[in-house]
Amino acid sequence: MIKQAIGFAVLGAVIAVLGQSVTGNSGYSAYVSGGSFYGPDTALGPWVRPAVAAVVGAVVGMLAGLVLHLCGFRFAVDPSRRVGLVVVAGLVGVTLGMTPVPILVGTSLSGLSSSVSTEYLLPIYAGTGILAYVLGTISVHLLLKLIHDRQSTRTTKIVAAFLPIGGVLATLVGMGTAWVLGFSTSASTFVAVIVAVLCVLVATFALARARALRTTA
Repeated sequence: MIKQAIGFAVLGAVIAVLGQSVTGNSGYSAYVSGGSFYGPDTALGPWVRPAVAAVVGAVVGMLAGLVLHLCGFRFAVDPSRRVGLVVVAGLVGVTLGMTPVPILVGTSLSGLSSSVSTEYLLPIYAGTGILAYVLGTISVHLLLKLIHDRQSTRTTKIVAAFLPIGGVLATLVGMGTAWVLGFSTSASTFVAVIVAVLCVLVATFALARARALRTTA
């Protein structure tokens, strides 16, 4: 029941953040004793709105998961499949490899001038992409070896094959999300792009693990 509630909470948070990003600045005000946190009649800050949406979505999703569980609808995955562990390990590796990119993007969105010349940006992006691929694959392999998973080698090979495709799709989805939001430099667009990219990467690692298990069934 707890796992189902957590899963629905994460799903609800993702949907809420994407929905808030699409709808833009329509909405959130925080009033305490007649005034808002940021002064009278002031909407919540750009970074607070996605956070509020995520919390509300997580609560609604959690409640939905609990209600469905109590009604007899169970969404369970055999723990021995270890799909979640593969996803977490892969995301950790990819995140470590892509660390320079959020720093550069965040610097650009904040209006600060970057010390990196534009002629070096493409090599940096390409290098971080390769590093993310290598670290994502290695992270999955090391974790599965550490827990003595029988399909560690097969899973690693399939992750290595799937991850380039997932990376390209994640890039296209991120660009598409930014395009839908008008390539705005607002916090909502930044958060929406990250969430969309993460969703594609999660699906990539999950499908790779599922494929590895299916080929041995």
